[in-house]
Amino acid sequence: MKHPHQKRLLVGSYVGMVSLSTQINTLAVCLVPIARTFDGLTQAQMGLISTLSFVGVVVGILGAGPLADRYGMRPFIILGAALELVGQALMGLAPNYGLLLMLSVVGGLGVGMLDALLSPLVCHLCDEARASALNLLHAFYCIGAVATVAGASFLLKHEQSWRVIFPVMTAPSILCGLVFVATPFPHWRGPREAENGLRGMLRRPLFLVLVLTMFLAGANELAAAQWIPAYMTKVFGWSEASAGMTLMGFSVSMAVGRLLASGMTRRVSPMRLLLAATSLGLCSLAAAVLSNSGASAAVGFCALGLAVGPLWPTVLAYTAEHVPHGGATLFSILAGVGNGGGVIGPVAVGLVADRLGLRGGMGIVALAAIALLAIFLGRARAERLARTGLPKT
Repeated sequence: MKHPHQKRLLVGSYVGMVSLSTQINTLAVCLVPIARTFDGLTQAQMGLISTLSFVGVVVGILGAGPLADRYGMRPFIILGAALELVGQALMGLAPNYGLLLMLSVVGGLGVGMLDALLSPLVCHLCDEARASALNLLHAFYCIGAVATVAGASFLLKHEQSWRVIFPVMTAPSILCGLVFVATPFPHWRGPREAENGLRGMLRRPLFLVLVLTMFLAGANELAAAQWIPAYMTKVFGWSEASAGMTLMGFSVSMAVGRLLASGMTRRVSPMRLLLAATSLGLCSLAAAVLSNSGASAAVGFCALGLAVGPLWPTVLAYTAEHVPHGGATLFSILAGVGNGGGVIGPVAVGLVADRLGLRGGMGIVALAAIALLAIFLGRARAERLARTGLPKT
């Protein structure tokens, strides 16, 4: 039976996904103007702003799931939107660098809480079509990223201060909070059930395999995204603006990939979709890295975005289906591990690139894709054997 306010809750979730994308990408676009404001911050000081924001994201992700399973989901979704709003709005007013750092953590906490809780909420509302619903939900992250980068860049180009841009970009957080304040929530599974589910899933080898899958999916997606502009600049001599447009194309393609996957999962099994997407991603990455033409490499990276887009939400949906009763804690673990892959992946690419160049460094992304392909082939075989009743060998 559908929840009577399902559509409103889904809309609030889509806006919430846009809000966390806006929080992350506004900082990225405005980092250089921020450095100029505070007497020319060093690159290390600039990086520390993003790092501490990410610390807040991870803490928010890991804490929100268990709290929601114990006390209910609604107050922590509202709190997440409020922390986003407070953190981002006050960052625009921060009189000094130290306070800016503290506020970046506050905003990051809000991002992490929403990131952890919106997926299980949508799964609960659309339990008969999880893969489709989660791909649609996560498409709004990509849509928010494209809109934020375009909007903030436009305002900077027209000489608007980053102090104006930050509060302007809180609009999705405000709307998200208002929707969830005004809308009754469905009953959420109690803490005892979720706790029993957590103990059970930690004893299951399949769960551990899927946790590794999320780590690889995060590394695969975020390592490529992090290095695409530098790759186009260093390998092909493109300008920073042109290289940035390649990343924009990657983000747009990710959104398209998730929107397409949302429709396809109603006709194709999630595992077949994951196999097809990973295979396409590996071919696209090979085409981009082996190409001697900047234009061909850019097309390859855009095709890579189309391929990696469905991985994260579809793995979440697949895990929720095969490891039931994990509650919001399950999604917190998966999101936390996926973001961990997103941290380690880009660093690994850089370490290899120092020795072998960026073409060689991108091989790390290829290794992650190959590992994902092996896992998905193994799961597809296990599912086929289960359907036929043959013993697993």
